[in-house]
Parts: sequence; C-alpha cells; structure tokens
Amino acid sequence: MYIPIMILWYCIAFLISTIENGKNLGEAMIYIEALVFVYWYSGKISLLGRDMEIYENMRTEKNPLYVQGHFRKKFKSHTMDTFFQDLKVFYFSQIQAIIQILLLLLWGISSFFTYKWKNAIWIIGAWCVGTGVIQLIAGQYYRGILLSPAKNSLHSGIKWNLFTNPGIAKATPVVPLGYGFDSFGEMAEHLGKNLKETGYRLRDKKYISDDGRIWFYTNKTEKYLKVFVLIKVNQLEKEQCKELDYVTEAFLNENLGKKKEDFSYSVRCICLVCAEQISLPYRNFVMNAVHQRRRLYYLPAGICFEEGEFEIAEIEMDQLRGVPHEQYESMREEFLSLVDYEQQLSFSGHLAQFRKMKDSHIRREKSQMK
Repeated sequence: MYIPIMILWYCIAFLISTIENGKNLGEAMIYIEALVFVYWYSGKISLLGRDMEIYENMRTEKNPLYVQGHFRKKFKSHTMDTFFQDLKVFYFSQIQAIIQILLLLLWGISSFFTYKWKNAIWIIGAWCVGTGVIQLIAGQYYRGILLSPAKNSLHSGIKWNLFTNPGIAKATPVVPLGYGFDSFGEMAEHLGKNLKETGYRLRDKKYISDDGRIWFYTNKTEKYLKVFVLIKVNQLEKEQCKELDYVTEAFLNENLGKKKEDFSYSVRCICLVCAEQISLPYRNFVMNAVHQRRRLYYLPAGICFEEGEFEIAEIEMDQLRGVPHEQYESMREEFLSLVDYEQQLSFSGHLAQFRKMKDSHIRREKSQMK
C-alpha cells in the first residue's frame, strides 16, 4: 500500500512544481516523503539490525532495553502508541521529524507569497541530517546493549530452563508430522547414523531418574555451536524436567567456553524428548511457543511411541520475522533431515487432547489439596 501512495505523492509534487512559484512546495513534498520513509516506514528497515528488530517494541523483562528504561511511557490511545516508536531516542527523532515536516510545508507554501525564507531550506536540511545522525548513533548504542548481555551470558551461570520453561503457553496447536518410529531403538539407529554423517560427535551421556537417559551431541562450525540433546524417558514428569534443566545447563555452560574469542559464534540447540507414554509435561514441552533468545536458538521436539509421531514446537508469534525465525526454520529443516522425514504435515486433534489432560491434571491437584 505504501508504494502506490508514494508514487501518487511524487506525481502530485511534480505537478505542483510546474505551477508558477510552486517549485519550493514540490521540493518540500519530496523531502517530506523522505522523512516519512525514514522515521515511519520501520516495518521494512530497522536501525537495530534484522537480528535485533524484535526488541524495538518488546515491552517485557526479556528485553534489556525495556529493563534499563530506554522505552517511553505508553500513550492512553492505542493509535498514538502504534504511530510512534517505543525507544526514547527513536521517538524523540520522530517528534523532530514532525516539526521538520511542518517547517518544510511552511517553506514551500511561503514561496507563493515571499522569497524571504528562500535560504531556510539549508537550515532545515542541516537539522534533518543531524537528527538522522543521532538516530544512527542511537541504533548502534541500543544494539550494543542487546549484544552485551548475549556475550556475558555465554558462560557458566546462565539459566536456560529449556524443559521447565520451554516457551509461551498461549501457543497455536502443535502440528504432528504424521511420521515417526515404533521404538526408541529403531529411531536411535537412524538418528545416530545421520548425526555422525553431518559432523555431530557424541560428547557426553548421563542417567536421570526413573531409568531416563540423556545424550549430548555437538558440532562446532565457524558460526555456530550446534548441540543436539537426545532424551529417553518412560513418561516425562515435572521433576524430571527440573533434573534435565540442571544436567543440560551444566553441559552447555561447560562447552560454551569463557574466552573472548569463544563469543564469536551463536548456539543452536535441538532437544528431542522420546517418551514411551504421553504426559502433561511432555505436551507442554512440544506445545508451548518457543521464544528465541539473543544468539541462543532453541528447537524443542518430541516423539511419543504411544502415538508414534514426531512433534515440533511452534515459534512465538512476535518472532515470525527476522533472524530468530530464520534460525528456527533452519533448525527445523535440519531436524527433519536428521530423522529422515519425507512425508507431508498432517493436522490432528491434539489440542483438544491437551486441554482434556490439563483439565484433568488441575482437578487431580485440587482434590489432593483438599
């Protein structure tokens, strides 16, 4: 919609410039369109970079810019809120741009009556350039804030919570792949062979409660530390999730490195939970919408041999663009390749089944409390 309006605007500006004394107004309209493009057409460009653009409007504790107070106060009007940027410096630049637009209009219209303001365009132009430079500097400053905690977090002490808090509970229904294996042994044979062929190496294996086991495979490339975590349980339980968090955090923090040069890569972690029987924690793991972190990308997947189909968690709605979504899609394709997936996606009634299990679990907890 923007491009047709822009073309129409330029046509009107050209027609006005052909009118007697209308040249200045025609030029002013072109400058105004440039300001609108730079300060409001932000759906296509981001001063934070494509890998960080999701943080421009994210008012949550997950955003360091929001936590450190770099966001303006919200307007009471939702329309006003969507019209202006959330980051303070970007918002301040937009306010200046509005004033500059009004002055450009006055400069253009004044040419029909007087030429006293003829040189005012140079002052307005210098102001516009100065505002743009401040905008660029602020973009790099904000980006530095976002990258700084990412570097600091790639060492011992980070809380991953991959299993107890895999994502946002308001997810869309999970899509079973309509493809899987009948037993863990059959699947592990295919998976182990494919992991080895694609450069992964087994780094560690551990036992967890209730005869559960966990295997860690890694493949370090120039850009990524790729980790594949394979978990085998009879039935995934809440206490096991806490144990898996502890074991996985210990392994990842140990293998991420602590030297400055170790922070030049990102981490891509695929977790596959293999359960013999269905359970509510398993459903939560594959059905919560996963939220990708700064340079820490994560793909939860599962297979319950009671049903025999692979399931992959969907990505959070506010990350359906940019680098987080690209990384999610890339890991998804890699996972499908590793498990020899060939068939098409097929929907099922798993959402209704999940709600039924959750209601039953809540009723059981309430009855135990009485």
